Amino acid sequence: MEDPFVTVPEIAGELGVTEVSVRTWIRQGRLRAIKAGRSYRVRRSDLDRMTRVNGGEHPPEPSGPVSLESEPLIDQVVLPPDEH
Repeated sequence: MEDPFVTVPEIAGELGVTEVSVRTWIRQGRLRAIKAGRSYRVRRSDLDRMTRVNGGEHPPEPSGPVSLESEPLIDQVVLPPDEH
């Protein structure tokens, strides 16, 4: 039996959530995925496993706002000198 891969946009469309939510689930480890270049691929069986809740088919809740507190940010922005 073949277990096809699905993309983040396909998952988002199927579950009615944003692509940001899907990527957040992947980063949190809630959804198993492999990195293919700059994008992710998810096995259909892993997506089906994640969406099964209490024996029914329910998509997980959207991840909501994402905090950037843990993201590395630039400390200082250097602008070119004003040439007037």
